[in-house]
Amino acid sequence: MLNLSISKYVIGFVGAMGASAIIVPALIWSAHHFKILSRVDFRRKNQMRIPLMGGVSIYLSFLAATFLLGSKYGLTLALCGLPIVVVGVLDDIFELPSQPKFIAQFITIALWIGITPTNDLLLEQVGMSRTMAFFFTGFWMTGIINAMNFIDGMDGEASVTSIIILLTLVILSKGSDESLTAMSLAGACIGFALYNFAPAKIYLGDSGSTFLGFATSAIAVQLDAPLDNRSFLLVPLFLFAFPEVDACMAILRRIAAGRSVFRGDHEHLHHKLQKLGFSINRTLLIISVLVGYCCFGGWFIAQLRESYLIWSATFLAAAAMCLVMGAVYYIYFRLATQVSAYSKTIMHKYLSFSEELICDPRNFTAVSFDLLAYYKELQTRGLLTVDEFVKNFAQFISKSIPNPNLKLVGSYTILCLINKPGDFDNLQSKIAHDFKKLLTEFSIVKTDDEVPHGLNFYSEKLNRNEFLNLAAYKSEIPRNSFTKVG
Repeated sequence: MLNLSISKYVIGFVGAMGASAIIVPALIWSAHHFKILSRVDFRRKNQMRIPLMGGVSIYLSFLAATFLLGSKYGLTLALCGLPIVVVGVLDDIFELPSQPKFIAQFITIALWIGITPTNDLLLEQVGMSRTMAFFFTGFWMTGIINAMNFIDGMDGEASVTSIIILLTLVILSKGSDESLTAMSLAGACIGFALYNFAPAKIYLGDSGSTFLGFATSAIAVQLDAPLDNRSFLLVPLFLFAFPEVDACMAILRRIAAGRSVFRGDHEHLHHKLQKLGFSINRTLLIISVLVGYCCFGGWFIAQLRESYLIWSATFLAAAAMCLVMGAVYYIYFRLATQVSAYSKTIMHKYLSFSEELICDPRNFTAVSFDLLAYYKELQTRGLLTVDEFVKNFAQFISKSIPNPNLKLVGSYTILCLINKPGDFDNLQSKIAHDFKKLLTEFSIVKTDDEVPHGLNFYSEKLNRNEFLNLAAYKSEIPRNSFTKVG
């Protein structure tokens, strides 16, 4: 029986890996032929367009391996995951809005939970009612699906993260059909990853990242918990700690910035590491070690039975993970502030500022540039890069804004009162376009919005009080400094 079990693991793993490695080149050719390629945007700044739909190779090779093994659980997982794979492929081709993708996720999770036998869900095993277990399980799985999509922003990151989690699930599932399924899916991911390491020849695309998020989370919420051990709920939380934390930070960051949580940015952990000077491969190694540590923490907690040991291990493991991630952000912050004392000097070197802004609150046009977010990134590249950026920014101001009256607020915000603006609507479009072009040249674009982050427009009808308060409060100009003309 043991030998048969081992042979099935080998067949599932090697079969899925081999099938995936064979399918990927065909997908690369097809994606090039039909122009199903990645966009060149602020997140992926290389000028090459890379084939998408890599997730199709993982799905097809996983389906083939489970069919060959006769794995009922694997086939069920593959069939339930079909809606998000199909919608993911359509998104890779047509760039769908978020609504169809959420509908597909809801259908997939509802199908899978509906088919799952009673008392198989981890939450049911620890005493929760089936209705509540359905709700909380579905909510968590939706989060993991999108968290996996969030971290799919660097060569190899999502696929390697999934491989580490899946191999841990193989161990935790203890020879069950779920364990065999996890092994087959890990093999499919490895076959794909051979083409996904930097420089990537193909990307997962939405079809791959969402399916991996669904499949890995589905296996995790069906782990067998020891009798009456509610602490076992910590295990899946630890396995997915890295994508969970990264996604939560991204959501909070975007809400704080007043942007949609579904609009990508350039501030994930892998972005921070690369801004600190780490190559893609070294960044992937750091993230892999972090994910491996989280998975080890989940496995270790699963071996414990005493409550005080479980909570002690949980605290130590969580503290260590937060310490590592916090250290990255702290180093990034320190490097970003090393040259902040030179900011005003550099600004005054290339721009002429007025001591006061004189305008009529009943008839004015203005624009502000909050450069702090860009400075944080530029300063990690050195003072010369900051100097070059401010020099180019000054050239942009002189070319794009007619007769500006400038005032520096603090160290990073520039208020620009515009004299004789002409057609203000067209001027706004020109300023936004030219400013984004400048940011693109320095590879520091933060969002894909038409109006770049930190750029705001004002007039007597548009954000009037916001501009007056900004100028009067932050620049410490008394309100009567604004002369009412006429």
